[in-house]
Amino acid sequence: MADKALSEMYEHTMPELPGCAKILIMRTVVEIIREWCYRTQAWETALNDIDIINEQKDYELDSPVEDTEIVAIVSRPGDDVGVKNDGRLLSPGVEYTIPVDKDIISLYAEPSADNAGALEIPVALQPILAADEDTEVPGRLFDDFHQVWAYGVMSKLMLMKGKKWSDREAGRHYHNIYWDGIRLAITERTRGRTNRTLRVQHPLGFA
Repeated sequence: MADKALSEMYEHTMPELPGCAKILIMRTVVEIIREWCYRTQAWETALNDIDIINEQKDYELDSPVEDTEIVAIVSRPGDDVGVKNDGRLLSPGVEYTIPVDKDIISLYAEPSADNAGALEIPVALQPILAADEDTEVPGRLFDDFHQVWAYGVMSKLMLMKGKKWSDREAGRHYHNIYWDGIRLAITERTRGRTNRTLRVQHPLGFA
């Protein structure tokens, strides 16, 4: 499924925000999707074929997707890559732990030799704060959750005071729907379902 640009969120929010500048809407889109990704950790990808270097225990990780950053190193239910019962993490055949920094891993034991492509690290991503409307997100996440993101955007902007688009009652209502969507995404991720297409709808959903 093709990735989708954040610019596609504009049409899902603009009709209920009369007079609101596009630049403000799109900035809020980035903020909301960042928050959603941070809280749900549902934008998952794998860093593959990381080389192990002799006597080097710590490895800094970089996001493989443009205009994104790593939120967390994650586990995948049912895989042999993920959290062990004692808190250590597994790449196939390699144990590692996570220090305080979310984009650094430390091997459980110091390697005694080079090992090319031995690490596979599952990570969760979010757009960087400076992301723009051309930044892309996975198509499966957009299709499943763009309505949830739209509710978050509209809630945040409608709760602003003294604007043409201010609407406290609707803003509070959309705020509740948005957070219901976050909780649903967290539940689905823990069940391993955000790696496949999921249809999320609400009775007041958008087309």
